[in-house]
Amino acid sequence: MTKTSLALKTLHAKPRKKDYEGGNENVDGHHLMSHFGAFLSHARSNPIVDSARSRYLQVKDVVPRGYSITVITESGLFGEPGSTYNVKTHEKTHEKSEDEAPTTESRLTVWAPPGATRLAIALEYKSGSVSGGGLVTSFREVMSERHPEFWFPYETVLEQSAWSASGQLLEVSVVQHTQPLNYSTGLDPDRTDEFVRGSVIHTAVPPRGTRYWPQEIWDRLRNRQIEAASFIGLRRGEGDLQDPDEDVYVTVERDGRQKKFALGTDGVPSVRALLTDHGQPPLDIPSFHREVDEQVKTFYKGLQKSWDPNWVNSEAAQQWVAHEWKA
Repeated sequence: MTKTSLALKTLHAKPRKKDYEGGNENVDGHHLMSHFGAFLSHARSNPIVDSARSRYLQVKDVVPRGYSITVITESGLFGEPGSTYNVKTHEKTHEKSEDEAPTTESRLTVWAPPGATRLAIALEYKSGSVSGGGLVTSFREVMSERHPEFWFPYETVLEQSAWSASGQLLEVSVVQHTQPLNYSTGLDPDRTDEFVRGSVIHTAVPPRGTRYWPQEIWDRLRNRQIEAASFIGLRRGEGDLQDPDEDVYVTVERDGRQKKFALGTDGVPSVRALLTDHGQPPLDIPSFHREVDEQVKTFYKGLQKSWDPNWVNSEAAQQWVAHEWKA
């Protein structure tokens, strides 16, 4: 099992003209979530083939719940021939053509609490796999064609995260999945170019007598002003190879609670909540919903919005997924 993490993004409908009345609750007379429900109905019988990005996506299941909709997808890349191997026997089990897409399952949940000006979209990411974010991309493209009077901004939640902005940094860990054979002791000088597989975790904790790292350190790590490996003290020579799968984790404390995050590596200071680590099974749906609800609640409270736990009992999502577009 690979590690899974959760990223939060937002989506909203914005009229192109200032004097045009409309928004999330009124896109051609319907809530944006009603349009999303109609889109899902279409996508379930028409898998998404994104030739420009070489991505394939199927909607496997839709779970309406309160003011949210959870979508279970299978997605993957196509466009290149290849092979599938059994990692235990090293035998080839399948020859893949350029028209085939090996897929993995992932989930996303879209929340639209009453009065929210932005939909909150929680995306599950699996290490080394394509996420279900292509579903949102396709939805935006379809909506832009159907309703050109609107545009649909889609943004990553960055420093608005309360954990990111006000949490205290407890420790920093770098996980390396490839190490030189002579990594620590110079086992054999004649084999310095060989590497072995395996995970080595390097962790930096604050100096003795100090509970947290200074806020400046936390800020600079999030904003890529400090490389985590260098901060921890890993030395790289000019010829050293860096593992492209190298992971960086931080443990943060806020209001007496601790969370472990995987720092984003996509060029923006995003922070993803760690759901499961390598070797752990993915969360079941109830546990996934609890984690999503906590992240979404924190996000909206950071915007000074109220949160009602009874929203999960609403019938709104049932109505949204029942909506159909007119031909």
